[in-house]
Amino acid sequence: MKRIFILILAFLLTLLIKNLSKEVYKNNEDKLFKNISYIETTESYSPWDGKVIIKKSISYAYPDKLRIDYIEEFNSIEIINGDKYYYTNDKIDRIIVRWAVPLIDIDIFEILKMIEGKEIIGYEVKHDVQYKIIGIKNKVDDVQYLTKVWVGDYKGFSLPYKVEYFINNKIVSQRVFEYQLIDDKIDFKLFSISSLGPKKLLFDGSEPIYVTLSRAKKFINFEPLIYKNNGYNLAETKVIREEGKNILNLVYIKDDVKIEVLQRKRENKDSLFTMKTDGDKIYIDFIEGDIFVSVVGILENYVDIIDFCSGLSKKINFEKIDGEYRDGQDGI
Repeated sequence: MKRIFILILAFLLTLLIKNLSKEVYKNNEDKLFKNISYIETTESYSPWDGKVIIKKSISYAYPDKLRIDYIEEFNSIEIINGDKYYYTNDKIDRIIVRWAVPLIDIDIFEILKMIEGKEIIGYEVKHDVQYKIIGIKNKVDDVQYLTKVWVGDYKGFSLPYKVEYFINNKIVSQRVFEYQLIDDKIDFKLFSISSLGPKKLLFDGSEPIYVTLSRAKKFINFEPLIYKNNGYNLAETKVIREEGKNILNLVYIKDDVKIEVLQRKRENKDSLFTMKTDGDKIYIDFIEGDIFVSVVGILENYVDIIDFCSGLSKKINFEKIDGEYRDGQDGI
């Protein structure tokens, strides 16, 4: 019995020593840059398309300016400047303009978040720069996934140099970053609509951002209504911007029923309640507390939508409204 206890203790000590010997990557959160420009080259490999190369030039200025030039046949350009999004390319004679929520997560930010606290599996020296190699392993349904990230110091900032993606030990994609400017002065004309040339403007609604519900709350000035009854799943959360206002857009799904709920801070001009149809869609707008709510769905799901609205509102008797509406409608 004593021998078994000693063996178990030795095994646990071995595991402890092994874990303590692992070196993990830590971001330097006190060292953040304000401006950056770099070239990102992505190579992907597949048995169907062979090797595909995508190259783009990216410029970012804190906190809300981004420009992406796609170095390809059409020379596509995307710009975010505050709450405006611009897009054009050589094949169109317009600049597409949309409202934008100024949330910018460039790829290198996402990579640095991904590798925080992950194991350093090696080192490599290239062009007099020492790179830490971080490895992230996952296994899903007997398929092995591995991501390897090379991180080096540039002008005192830790930044990714290369990322390789493997499936079952075979490389499927590689990204390489070439840094041109880090925390130096940047030409703000890059982010101006005038930099896209003398094209006509085409206004095209809003460019959404897809986020978690907790993160979405950072972009709105009210506590949102959340449907909590059984059956519906919150399938999608996004924030859009219209006329200078952020709007929360939630998509709920139950079986083959899809219901979209848009919410924003109420205004004096808002009606207490409206219901209308347009083609095969029904729109129900109402005020709940300090929130203006718009529920959108397919007309054939009318009963489900009314029931859904009843679960959102504590002030409106949707059963009564349902009866009054049905009296004037056929086929519902």
